[in-house]
Amino acid sequence: MPSPEIIPIEMKALANEPMRPIEDTQYWKLVSGDTESPAASVSTYVSADKLFEAGVSQYDRITLELRDWPFEEFMYIIEGQVEITPKGGVPRIYGPGDAFVMPKGFNGTWKQLSSLKKMQVTYATK
Repeated sequence: MPSPEIIPIEMKALANEPMRPIEDTQYWKLVSGDTESPAASVSTYVSADKLFEAGVSQYDRITLELRDWPFEEFMYIIEGQVEITPKGGVPRIYGPGDAFVMPKGFNGTWKQLSSLKKMQVTYATK
């Protein structure tokens, strides 16, 4: 049996992905921003059990209220800046080259200071 292929995670995967409006979900609410075409995301890899996912995203300037984040998410910022403030906590700015984990259950504010491009890896528990 041949070995599985390596799957690259590249920003160019977004080249043919249209920007779509951000809509409120059970885990975020749009506080401010351009609701017409603020986001595009591509899942480059999804595991067979659908619990592990890796991909790339880009967003126009938006501010989101995050509530009870649904999975563990590792993020690596390629372009732009985002200010993340935990509920009741201190804001921190992340920019190009910064990496961080947003843990499952996180509550706070995601405020983009500019358009943003990032790579992300998520792990969802059953």
